[in-house]
Amino acid sequence: MKMIPTREIAKNIFNQACRAVNPEKLVNDALSVNSGKLIVNKQGGTIYDLNSYRNIYVTAFGKAVYGMCRSIETQLGDRICKGIAIIPQKFTVETPLKMISMERAAENNLPDCNSVKASHKIYEIVSKLINNDLLIVLVSGGGSALLSLPVDEITLEDKLRTIKLLGKVGASIQELNTIRSHLSQLKGGKLAQLACPCEILTLIISDVVNDDLSVISSGPTYKCTSTKTDALNIIQKYNLSNSVPYSVVNYLQTIFDETSTHTFDNVNNIIVGSNIHALKAAEDAANEFNLHPITITRSLTGDCEDVARNLVDLIEEIRKIASNSLESENQALLESKLTLFPITDHSMIDLTQKILELITHRTDFILLFGGETTARVKGNGLGGRNQHLALSAANYFNNYPLLTNENSPICALLVSAGTDGQDGPTTAAGAMVDPYTYSESIKCGLDIKQYLDNSDSNHFFSVFPISECLITTGLTGTNVMDIIMVIIKFNS
Repeated sequence: MKMIPTREIAKNIFNQACRAVNPEKLVNDALSVNSGKLIVNKQGGTIYDLNSYRNIYVTAFGKAVYGMCRSIETQLGDRICKGIAIIPQKFTVETPLKMISMERAAENNLPDCNSVKASHKIYEIVSKLINNDLLIVLVSGGGSALLSLPVDEITLEDKLRTIKLLGKVGASIQELNTIRSHLSQLKGGKLAQLACPCEILTLIISDVVNDDLSVISSGPTYKCTSTKTDALNIIQKYNLSNSVPYSVVNYLQTIFDETSTHTFDNVNNIIVGSNIHALKAAEDAANEFNLHPITITRSLTGDCEDVARNLVDLIEEIRKIASNSLESENQALLESKLTLFPITDHSMIDLTQKILELITHRTDFILLFGGETTARVKGNGLGGRNQHLALSAANYFNNYPLLTNENSPICALLVSAGTDGQDGPTTAAGAMVDPYTYSESIKCGLDIKQYLDNSDSNHFFSVFPISECLITTGLTGTNVMDIIMVIIKFNS
């Protein structure tokens, strides 16, 4: 059998994971139309009698909604009275749709005037619906930047500056979306309130940890449980009260905190795809390359530099165990490294024993992590959380010279990439490094720490000449967070 380089294997596994969350396929699997009835094949099989509605409307926003719209239009055809979808500026539309128009916005993943214009069109459609209409809402990751209609009291620029400041200090996606919800006319359940009393079916491809409906695209059809006070507390937590625009702080402080009495009984929110689907596909792909797959977690979060350090520490522990230097303490030491991750789907004992068994039998394996980290922006370079995580890992590998020793029993590759194909405002999905990346960078005259300090990971990988590190897929048309892979192969 032809030997495939480990980096090619890693890219193949990642690509198969992305294909598994193809939005059109996910919606096709979730819905079917039969004899004038729309049948939801999830959550008990809700049935919508299409003939009972005056009109059917479709609104959509997110990186994955073009494929979702294709599925809906194929199934419903001219039953759709009107539809509008907001998609990323640079996304390539294969075939224009007949009933659902495409509006482009949010270049570089940031809301812009096109986002506002397109969102206002959705506002106009939704505000005129009546009780015997059906509104189908298609939501996926990236929708927060695309569906952007600030409250009248603040400008888009003020809202954008606030989000950028919070992003730079490492605010979590939950915190960012809490702020967005309270500065928006459509987020935080307000789209559903605007559409009331019509019936709403929302299909969602999740890009957040634990599939929190209030966080995905800032929960436009899910009841908001936070308050303006919560939003203010987030700003104060990061000592930004004097940095964010006055209009934002003033609005959150002085405008009465709405307490909606809307029950959302007319809304059916259904998740049709998530990180689980991508990780399962990655497991299947790994088996094809004789790599035993173990999914460690589906809910990885935290600062990307801290996560990188924990991953490298885990790889070094695996090397130690494979060297049999600490055999009597192997289980306890391995557990101490694994506890740094939010383990899902395994007990700690079972997970530890499985990895020890693979090491004992010298079975090549891959550890899979799903989730989304955060990156603190420290300079004016170019990068994203996945590339920054990979470059941080390369830096930490320097702490463990035995990983590059000719007698090391293992070789390792660490991969971090976003399933949307765009890591930050770059053209790369992510990057991959190994224990040799640091020493090779020194030979090339590249200072990894300098690039990290300037948040310039993309430029590092773009000029690093020794091995292909960047993962470049182009926009995938989907988004279910990030996938991190640690491939362990045993040297003969």
